[in-house]
Amino acid sequence: MRDRDVVEPDAKLGRITVSRKLLDAIGVTKEVVFSGNDFKIEIWAKEEFERKRIPNDEYIAIAESLSGK
Repeated sequence: MRDRDVVEPDAKLGRITVSRKLLDAIGVTKEVVFSGNDFKIEIWAKEEFERKRIPNDEYIAIAESLSGK
């Protein structure tokens, strides 16, 4: 799979190590955002996450239009 990796937490500390290859592929230069969704976690370069994120008021408007309010 492209730009994906399976990682296992360290048994002692529970930390995960993300490969440099994957970090480079997703454009991480400094900060990351972890975004959880059900059983998976997405790791984003912070800049990319912020760029693709929609404002809260727009999100609420979409949700209301889908719920018929």
